Amino acid sequence: MTRIESDGFLSDEAIEGRSVFRGRFSDVFALAEDVNRIAVKRLSQAKLADIVDGHFVLYLLTIRIVESFEAIVILMERGMLSPAKLIVRPILEALFTLAALEKNKELIAKYFDTQSEAHFALLRSSTKWRNEDLKRLFRDSKLEEKYIEKKKERKESPPESLRPIQWAEAAGYEDFYHLHYVQYASFTHSNLSALEDHMDMDGEAKVEASFGPSANGFFELLIDATNFTLLSVMHMCSAFQIEIDQDADRIQERVEILCSKYKVE
Repeated sequence: MTRIESDGFLSDEAIEGRSVFRGRFSDVFALAEDVNRIAVKRLSQAKLADIVDGHFVLYLLTIRIVESFEAIVILMERGMLSPAKLIVRPILEALFTLAALEKNKELIAKYFDTQSEAHFALLRSSTKWRNEDLKRLFRDSKLEEKYIEKKKERKESPPESLRPIQWAEAAGYEDFYHLHYVQYASFTHSNLSALEDHMDMDGEAKVEASFGPSANGFFELLIDATNFTLLSVMHMCSAFQIEIDQDADRIQERVEILCSKYKVE
């Protein structure tokens, strides 16, 4: 059997460790699986043939959120908390956009403008390539032509894009942005606070590098991801007029019980 010391999280030992985390946090995993089951069921109930006015974007955003949530669960089964944290930020960004679009259909134009800005940023970045082969690719692949065309379009009709904070404000999730988004965004960088997940600290006197499974902050992370996913599905259900209140209330009751058990306020 391969060990974590030699093969890391790809080892047989890490795979077998799944039962350890599943056993220790069985009630939290059960809750996450319940929410995922609710989400997948509601996705299947949405009638794509009836989608109008940007509802297809809402549906796609929900799919992205649900699949990202499933990825978090899969990672956390092996105690891979640091990589799992990286996925929460995209979930929140999608939640803000989804909720804002559900609240105000007119924002769909700004959504497409935001995507157009992202596309232009990629083209603009290609103009800064320094490698001769890349420069040749830039010319031969018509990227230069596309960049010039896109630049002209932006001058004639400036796009109205929104940043994540603005999507959060439009959705009424300002507090979520300042409390949760900023926190999880910090984990995507390589600053010292993001590296704390790879440290084994014994008070302030002893700090060692840590490689392998971790359970530090396990409950809070999985509960956050579960709550954000449920909220997203609730917004999709509201847009598609799908009933979810009874399930949502049941999940919320279980969350409160678990928070009391794990002593989280």
